[in-house]
Amino acid sequence: MAELLEEAAAQGIDLTAEKLHRWRKAGVMPSPKSRHHGRLGTESIYPSIALDQALMIGTILTHTRDLDVVRWRLFVKAFPVSMQSLRDQLGVEVARLIGEKEEVLTASDPSEEADETAERYRARLTRKARARGGSPGFRRLRELLGRIPITNSLDLAERLGTGAYTDLEPNDREILSRAFPQLEAAGLIHAGALATFSQLVDPGPVAAAFHKADEATLLLARDELPQVAEVLRRALDMSLGLGPAIALEAERDSSWPWPILFLYWLRYRENPQIRLALTALHAELNPFTPITPNADRPLE
Repeated sequence: MAELLEEAAAQGIDLTAEKLHRWRKAGVMPSPKSRHHGRLGTESIYPSIALDQALMIGTILTHTRDLDVVRWRLFVKAFPVSMQSLRDQLGVEVARLIGEKEEVLTASDPSEEADETAERYRARLTRKARARGGSPGFRRLRELLGRIPITNSLDLAERLGTGAYTDLEPNDREILSRAFPQLEAAGLIHAGALATFSQLVDPGPVAAAFHKADEATLLLARDELPQVAEVLRRALDMSLGLGPAIALEAERDSSWPWPILFLYWLRYRENPQIRLALTALHAELNPFTPITPNADRPLE
């Protein structure tokens, strides 16, 4: 340990034994191996990557104090983290998605028993609007929606995400046509298209894919994620003009590419149509740069 602390100090990193202990406990720093020296005691030997990992942790902590964000960023960057801690972290995200789906379905129930859930649902949308109000994406959305309350668009997004969207309400059409005029021009704002999209983003199969995934699958999906995120960002820019807003969000958010995108990629990465579509998109966007996380399959 002393050698690691000395190397860190030489790099200008304020690293202490207490920090290392806290980071190991949080699953963001590998555990050292013990080397016994008889009566001289025991020495803790960290792997060679530990210094770079400590430097990365310090950099991330200048933007956030959330160790979940630190763990996620390290995982995306292929640093060793506690896979159990990561699973627990992603499991919380999955449970949130499922809980929101159940809340949306209950809140849309016309029975009196659903009133309390509906109130909680509306309160959550209000909190989300306040929390995200300063983000580039939300500012752009407010400009497009004009006088339409931002919570109405959040409600639409939540209902689309339940996997049970069937009816196109007048307010839905107005929100979508203002926010995404390209969809209106393409004739895609209709109940059938929205129901199909809703089924694609249903969190139920996402949860199933996550719980089924072994560690090797998580690592493969991790290796593919940065390219998938970039292809989707550029595709959304071409089709809906969202590229600049997403780029600003990614620059401000230490969690990018977001865990939710990783979870949905876990859900669809084995779908041949999805893989071929993303491979074709990548070829169109980057004609001279093949997408090769793995060599034996499209998009791999």
